Amino acid sequence: MVVTPASKSPTPIELMVSQLDCETIALPTGATIFKRGGAAKAIYAVRRGLVELVDPDGEKTCFRP
Repeated sequence: MVVTPASKSPTPIELMVSQLDCETIALPTGATIFKRGGAAKAIYAVRRGLVELVDPDGEKTCFRP
């Protein structure tokens, strides 16, 4: 029996970039992407930088790609 390695799955960013209506945007430091309770308008992937979530009490959680 010959076992072949599974093909590499695309990353989320590779999947998003392959979509015809996908666009790349650059946001300045401190820009608000969305607010709690707001309607979803898009799906975002972070290629570089970090995303900071701030809860109603001011507690911060940071995410990096």
